[in-house]
Amino acid sequence: MCRMLALTGCTSPMVDILLQFQKLSLHGKSTDNKGHKDGWGIGYYTDNIVTLFKKAECAATSSQYMTAVETVRERMPHVLMAHLRKASPGTPVTIKETHPFQVNKHLFCHNGSIYHPDGTPLGKDLDSILFFKKIMESSLKEAVSHFRNCKYTSLTCLLTDGSTIWAYRDFREKEEYYTLYYVKTDEFVLFCSEPLLQKKWTLLENGGLVTCYSDCTILKERL
Repeated sequence: MCRMLALTGCTSPMVDILLQFQKLSLHGKSTDNKGHKDGWGIGYYTDNIVTLFKKAECAATSSQYMTAVETVRERMPHVLMAHLRKASPGTPVTIKETHPFQVNKHLFCHNGSIYHPDGTPLGKDLDSILFFKKIMESSLKEAVSHFRNCKYTSLTCLLTDGSTIWAYRDFREKEEYYTLYYVKTDEFVLFCSEPLLQKKWTLLENGGLVTCYSDCTILKERL
């Protein structure tokens, strides 16, 4: 369970957005009203090179979070992804389970829990890691089709290759929690689990996929 963010386009508002996002670790919507304190990650792209900061600690009290924000300020990346984790019951709180996850140039984060149809864990690895692995083996659409045969709370996720961002919302419970919004301006496109700026946000529908290209054009479809 988590809060997620992805941004492409003009980099000037990135620092303010990341500072507002940091507050969601304490005050963001959560199923128990205790925030998302079990880890954070910030990944970004400059010249198609991925830089990823992750810590298995609360973003609100992590000095390394501010170090990552300052690095973003200096590097002015063209695409950014961030995540605040709330560990599902019984799952470890270590760097290994901290989002975003990286495979080559791809970054991925997920909000939800996935199980086998009988309710047992998917495997030894975190369900989100297995979701990402399936995407890398096939595609986002094929992975979604595969896991829809499982028991899950949500498949809501963000994926990027440093050029395109894919934002997908899919929930089977807690509609008010498993949210994903986006806002498009003349300068940038921003996706987030909760609105951060005083803008006109659009909530993705259940089963809605938004593809955002490097020129900030958007394609909307339903899976």
